[in-house]
Amino acid sequence: MISNDFYLSRDIAGNKRLHMGLARAVSMGEPPRDNKNSPLGAIVKKPNATSIIPRKSLQAEVVTRLRDEIVAGTLKPGTRMQEQALSERYGISRSPLREAFNVLASEDLLTLMPNRGAVVSTPTLEAAEQHFDLLVMLECRGIELACKRATKQQLDEIAKLHERMCKAADAEDRKAYFELNNRIHRAIMLASNNDVLARYHQMVVRQVVRVQNLYGITGENPRDSIVEHERFIRALLKGNAAKALAALQAHLGTADRMLHSRLRAKSHPLTQSAPKKKNKAARRAL
Repeated sequence: MISNDFYLSRDIAGNKRLHMGLARAVSMGEPPRDNKNSPLGAIVKKPNATSIIPRKSLQAEVVTRLRDEIVAGTLKPGTRMQEQALSERYGISRSPLREAFNVLASEDLLTLMPNRGAVVSTPTLEAAEQHFDLLVMLECRGIELACKRATKQQLDEIAKLHERMCKAADAEDRKAYFELNNRIHRAIMLASNNDVLARYHQMVVRQVVRVQNLYGITGENPRDSIVEHERFIRALLKGNAAKALAALQAHLGTADRMLHSRLRAKSHPLTQSAPKKKNKAARRAL
């Protein structure tokens, strides 16, 4: 017999099981459970795949949104990540938000401060240069593999992106040019059909693009760069790995020299030394 407090049912082995009834569950603040042997089963509609957001998907979406804002420079270095404000903004609890902070900290985009939460990391001159050095190595290996493994569809996409980039340069649309430039380099890495290589490349690219966005470092002149792009893309489309690699190395060498010279300019923010910490006496005087 079923009551509002408790009821009995039998499991597959024939053993009796005691269940909490609807009224009892509500009075105790228990969430309704979907049980085919319970009267709740007829009341509570079972959620389907489209009615709820999986926890992992929610965390991934938060990571993507925050990462994009950090890389774009919308969230500036040193910005404190206020949990309450972000929770209200995204309509989520703090748990997936903190999980997202841990992911972004592993990517060096956030710094986790003891008893202070998370803050947007500040790129250093040394790290910026090292990220670009690593980018050069990854892209050189990527184009070699792309010459051997790229599909016709992937090569056609690279050719179309290059054509669009040339038009952007002719129109002096620098924003579109640099966006397409980054997309071409990314497309070549994907055409290597090496998932691990492409994944690490994406992580490094975020760091380089972030520095470019924060400090306005483009690293190359569009019209000069077009000529260099023509050489390694033409070789790639023909499957000539040796020529493609040599042309890409020359192109990245130009970008490398420009980037390093600008980063090391005395007026550049990354060269400014961090302010010295005040001693205890000075702090007491404030």
